[in-house]
Amino acid sequence: MSVELPDFPTFQKTYYRRLYVYASVLGVRSEADREDLAHDALVRAYLSFGTYDRSRPLTPWVYAIARNSIIDFLRAGKGVPVPAGEVGEQVSGDDPAATAETRDRVSRARREIGRMPERDREIAMLVFFESLSAAETGRLLGMPSATVRWRLAEIRRRLRRACGEDT
Repeated sequence: MSVELPDFPTFQKTYYRRLYVYASVLGVRSEADREDLAHDALVRAYLSFGTYDRSRPLTPWVYAIARNSIIDFLRAGKGVPVPAGEVGEQVSGDDPAATAETRDRVSRARREIGRMPERDREIAMLVFFESLSAAETGRLLGMPSATVRWRLAEIRRRLRRACGEDT
C-alpha cells in the first residue's frame, strides 16, 4: 500500500474537521484555538509528508502530528481544560431522522463520554468516531494495543450502563 500526497485542499477537506473535534476531545476549549491547532497540524503534516512511512495508514500519522501540537499547546498553559461533561456535546451532531429514543440514548452516551477521564475520551473518539484499530490507537497514544482493548471494554460497559442496556 503506497499513499500519495493529495493536494492541500483535498488533504484539508479530509482532515480539518476531524482534527478540530480531536482538539476539543483533548481539552482545547476555545473555538479559535481549535481552528488554529487543526490548521497548523494540517500544514505541519503536509510539509512533513516526506517523512511519512507510506506502507502504514495515513490517518494515525496525521493524528500523531495533531496530538503532539495540541499537547504542546496545552502544556504551554495556553488552553483552558474543558470541564467534564462538556466534551460529549462537541463530538458529533444528531441525526435528524433518528427516533426520540435513539436521540436520547445518543445524548446519554455523549454525556457519559464527556464525564470519562481524558485518556478514555480520546480512545473512544479515535476508535468509535475515527475507526482506528486498537493497534493504531495504541501506537498513537504510546500504550500496548491490549491496554487499548481493555479500556475499550470498560468504555463500552460504562456506555451500556449509561444507556440503560446493562442489567
